[in-house]
Amino acid sequence: MVHKQVLDWDSLVSLMKQEFTPSHSADILWKQILNRTQGANESIGIYVATMTCLFDRMPISVSNELRLKVLRDINTTTELINYCRKLEETKLKVKEFNPPQEGQLTLEPDLDYNFIIGQILFPIANNDSLGSKLYFFLNCEQNSFKRPRHCVLKCPRFSHLQHVSSGYEIVVGHLGFFLKLLQFV
Repeated sequence: MVHKQVLDWDSLVSLMKQEFTPSHSADILWKQILNRTQGANESIGIYVATMTCLFDRMPISVSNELRLKVLRDINTTTELINYCRKLEETKLKVKEFNPPQEGQLTLEPDLDYNFIIGQILFPIANNDSLGSKLYFFLNCEQNSFKRPRHCVLKCPRFSHLQHVSSGYEIVVGHLGFFLKLLQFV
């Protein structure tokens, strides 16, 4: 009986699939396709190849439009691979990123990265009963000619919070903050 149904290799493969695959395998496979995502260490080429194999195993042919809609909103597989490769390159660049450091451009110091934003003085609180003000100095430079005359800060490139009449200062730097007692002459 099988001999009469099998005329060539393709008909044998079709008959074997009908006999040995579960009736709901297309539903299970489609759910797997919809739930499949790219692994953290999986390249885009491997991911697209795996998805292509899953689509090819569907008993009913899946159109390219539907394949790309499942993968993402892109028109061609080549376009998808190119976008994803750019994304992978960006991911590697982010991992290898080194922040700019001061003093790298010794020939062109005016174009060098400079952490100092400039001096900005913000009054942030008034205490009229004591006749004092609380000031915030952002990156106050010791040698800056724009420093206010009551600025007694000695540490450049830090953010400072200073209570002028009480004689204390909170210095906020890269590693946290500390309280600094000021001496007024």
